[in-house]
Amino acid sequence: MSKNISERGGNNFSGVINSSNIMNDCSGDALSTSSSHMASEGSLCDADIPHLGDMVEYLCTQKGSRMMQVYLKKAPINSINLIIENINAHIGRLMCDSYANYFCQSLVKNVGTEQRLKVLK
Repeated sequence: MSKNISERGGNNFSGVINSSNIMNDCSGDALSTSSSHMASEGSLCDADIPHLGDMVEYLCTQKGSRMMQVYLKKAPINSINLIIENINAHIGRLMCDSYANYFCQSLVKNVGTEQRLKVLK
C-alpha cells in the first residue's frame, strides 16, 4: 500500500488539493507512464534521455531528481519536449513529491516560454 506524502515527511496539501490520487507515492502503479506519450524506440532524440520509459518513477527518487535536474541544463529542446510529454499527465503528483518537486521547479526555470506553458496548462 502506498503512503501519502505527509507520511513520508513531505508537506500535507490535502486542504489545497482535493484529489487523493495526487498524493499517491511515486512507487504506486497509478503513476506508470502511458505508451501514448512515449517516443518511438530507436529515435535519435530519445537515445540520450535517461530512464525515459520510467521517468515518473525515476523522478520520485533522490538520485533521479538530481540527475534529471543536471540533464535539463544541457538537454536539447527536442529532448526536453519528450520529457514534458512523458510526465505531463503526472505533473501534479510530481509537484507534490518530496524529491520530484525540485525537478519540476528546475524544469519551469530552465525551459523556454512555449515549453513552460505546456507544463503549466
